[in-house]
Amino acid sequence: MEKRATVIDSIRNLYKNVLLLDAGDLFDRRPKRWRHENIIRAYQVMRYDAVALGDRDFVEGPKFLISNFFTLGNLVNTNIQYMELTFGQPYIIKQFDGVKIGITAAIDSSLANWLWVKSKGKFTFLNPVKALKPVIEELQAKSDFIILLAHGDLSKNKKFAEQFPQIGLIVSGHTQQMIDSVLKVENAYLVQTDGNAFRLGKATLNFKEKKLDSFKNELILLDDSIPNSPAIMEIIEEYKKGPKLKSTPDKVIPKSKIEQ
Repeated sequence: MEKRATVIDSIRNLYKNVLLLDAGDLFDRRPKRWRHENIIRAYQVMRYDAVALGDRDFVEGPKFLISNFFTLGNLVNTNIQYMELTFGQPYIIKQFDGVKIGITAAIDSSLANWLWVKSKGKFTFLNPVKALKPVIEELQAKSDFIILLAHGDLSKNKKFAEQFPQIGLIVSGHTQQMIDSVLKVENAYLVQTDGNAFRLGKATLNFKEKKLDSFKNELILLDDSIPNSPAIMEIIEEYKKGPKLKSTPDKVIPKSKIEQ
């Protein structure tokens, strides 16, 4: 992440209109609470515009997931419910030079079977197509271009483009299958990086009269040629020290026991 943050900052310095998106799986497969707390802190520093949930993000249980993801303030979700409520925002709209970009998200409902034991059976995964339909219709009326953060098998994410021709871009996650060329399904371009965040995807969209005029996608390798972000390195150094132990009050010995 220390390399990723540096590239993100450099892109923001070059362009005034930047959207930073993530299609989910911020966390590891196994519980690592201290690590995951610091990953959330790093995402706050990098200032993501919208983040979707992946199956790995449920690893610490409901309370941790909901409280920590809400601190990001940009969780987008249409088809995951907790206690019969769909949490997060169904969509986010960003405006750049008069062009309104609508961002929504969906996760493959079959991934409910992949959840770690702390969360398994505690969340309801709705049919993503049914959950997306009213959201896409609303975004079509309110925005000029729709982006879907889709977490699931690549073949299933492609089907969203077939079922919803209103979508112009799908940011795909979960399978860790790198797409290093332009992939278009129906009206939607589909982008995806490799696993473990070795690369950062950079899609360049140019609009003319509020319609997409050109599209370019590239993958930036986050290697040692990229300097570390000082802000992220501070978080990493604190992480290496380990979690701080909660202070406990001094033990009080009853006077009767002292006299004995």
